[in-house]
Amino acid sequence: MSAIAFNSRPLSLLQSFGVASLMIIVGVVSTWVYLKRSGGEAILDFPDITVVAATTSDVSGSAATASWIRSGEEAYAAGRVTTPTADNALYYFEKALGEAPGSSEALAGLERVAQYLRVGVESSIFRGDWLTARTQIDQIQSIYPDDAQSRLLRVRINRYEQIETLLQVADGQIAAARLTAPQNDNAISTYRTVLELDAGNQQATQGITSIIERLLGIAQSAALAGEQDKALRFIEKARAVDPTNPGLDQAERVVGQWRELESNRQLKQRLESASAALQAGRLTGSDGSDALTLFNAVLDAEPDSEAARQGKRLVVRALVDQAWTDVRAARFDQATAAADQASQAGAESSEIRAIREEVEYQQSLSLARSGMFDRIYGINELETRRREVPEYPRMASGDGWVTVRFTVSEKGEVRDAIAFESSSDMFVEAALSAINKWRFKPMILSSRPIPVRGVVRFAFEE
Repeated sequence: MSAIAFNSRPLSLLQSFGVASLMIIVGVVSTWVYLKRSGGEAILDFPDITVVAATTSDVSGSAATASWIRSGEEAYAAGRVTTPTADNALYYFEKALGEAPGSSEALAGLERVAQYLRVGVESSIFRGDWLTARTQIDQIQSIYPDDAQSRLLRVRINRYEQIETLLQVADGQIAAARLTAPQNDNAISTYRTVLELDAGNQQATQGITSIIERLLGIAQSAALAGEQDKALRFIEKARAVDPTNPGLDQAERVVGQWRELESNRQLKQRLESASAALQAGRLTGSDGSDALTLFNAVLDAEPDSEAARQGKRLVVRALVDQAWTDVRAARFDQATAAADQASQAGAESSEIRAIREEVEYQQSLSLARSGMFDRIYGINELETRRREVPEYPRMASGDGWVTVRFTVSEKGEVRDAIAFESSSDMFVEAALSAINKWRFKPMILSSRPIPVRGVVRFAFEE
């Protein structure tokens, strides 16, 4: 970048531009000198950082809109992109465009603002902040009223928010015991609506499976308590949800076997006590009155008792279900304890392993989404799928560098990028704009992607 000479031909400057023009030039140079100040020293140790080089871009300005353009650039560099009112980059670039319709610099400035907002929308969606995401989309559409990408983003937000609301409704319906009735106001119908919006939604699929297991569990508990009619009603409710569920035949066998056991009063009383403990939620304990201990006592007396074996399986199933419920509710300590109890009761080792892996994954995912990472990855530790070399800022001069920290999402996209340190604020915008376009291969934990924090240093050479 060439410097402006003030002392070489003062009379020519006054004659050519006049005093007012000279004052504008002095203002521009002063602003440029001010913005060249360097950032502070690094205060944290980071992994080895890969340097990405960028080259100068030749950008020309418009004399008629120079003041508005300059104000817009300064506001953008200072982070005042859309706020405060009448003192932000969006406002100044629109003013410049009003002064000179078609100004390439004003249009470029507005495009940077729009891109900043698009990145903000994705970040808001990642956090589930629907209100902020919609506000950012409104701001994009104030720049580009017919922006197709904004319309698609709004559709995505509406769908995600609808699914989130429906899942909350389903939780309330389950809590109120509205599993299959009344019509159009029960958990099964709500979960099916979620699956219409998102066919692969795991929470809805798991919810339907858990409801069927709960219905069959109630049926079998009722059968063990001698309430045959109640048992058959709940079996039919489960059949209406999924007539192919293999648990239907098993539940019906328990009902039939219980009828055979009615002749043995002593055994029936033992099973009734065990069933009562099961229905009361006393699954395990230390005083001998819990369901697991009582069913084991029946099996000690009658090893061939299918009813007692099934009762014990219900205890194990209830403990496993409780563990999964605690995982979904982010009660990780309780989930681990329930998994341990299920393991001691005889649950399959593969299922216990799956619960423990889910606890580990959800704990890590929860911490990552709240911005808590156990480490920061250097760029050489991450597998990139697309890189974008930053452009050299038009208002900068000389060499410079910017260190950027960012999050790689489960989809390998960049989120929450920040400039941690830099040689000059003039290079920050170009560095952030570049890293937000990078894409990575997601980091995998327990066979699933998880967000991680990374760092890269961009070097700028004039």
